[in-house]
Amino acid sequence: MSAFGTALNAGAGVAYDLHYRVLVAGEERAGKTAFLERLNVDKFGGEYAQTIGLDVSARLVQSGEFAVNLQVFDAAGSVKFRKLLAPYAKQAHGIVLVFDATSRASFAALESVWLPFVAAAAVPLQARRVATLLIATHADSTQRVVGDDEARAFAAAHGFTYGEFDARTCTQHDALVLVESLVARLVADDSDRARLVRAEADEKARRDTRPALLKALEAALVSWRSKWLCGV
Repeated sequence: MSAFGTALNAGAGVAYDLHYRVLVAGEERAGKTAFLERLNVDKFGGEYAQTIGLDVSARLVQSGEFAVNLQVFDAAGSVKFRKLLAPYAKQAHGIVLVFDATSRASFAALESVWLPFVAAAAVPLQARRVATLLIATHADSTQRVVGDDEARAFAAAHGFTYGEFDARTCTQHDALVLVESLVARLVADDSDRARLVRAEADEKARRDTRPALLKALEAALVSWRSKWLCGV
């Protein structure tokens, strides 16, 4: 599973250097969709809307010198959908684990349910460790029962990046900062190869003397093929 694009068009003629799939997982009503609504459209609906199966979105994120095409899978937290998520976990480069800081049960499920889920995503044949971001939602609530210190200790014990979020009071920028912290971990391992890939793509583009229409048709075909392979 390659994390690399070859300066492919990521929509609207925008090129990217790296491509990652990130799965957002956690208990039902943990606040996963609310977090992504802030990230994608900077809004908070205020009403619970259950995710059915899997929702997919994509956005470009700048990480240092690299443009990153981030494909985000919002996974339903209910038990009946959990088995369906395993194939997506195995394809993920990174995972965002979300728990509700006002629910002790939501936090406890990290240990009993979601740590095994993350472990299953570490495919031995690919010798990779899946980068994981742990987010505590409803962090500004007066009904919070899982403290910052406890959550940070849990994240540190498992090598996770940690952040706090409240969709009612936080902004799109706050959500993006959290996502960028995960992307930075992914990019750190890929930066050298990414530079090589980008240099090769730039050189190929420089030598390509075909008419602009042919180039555009090829870019559209490659973009469609990339989305099809990723299941979008």
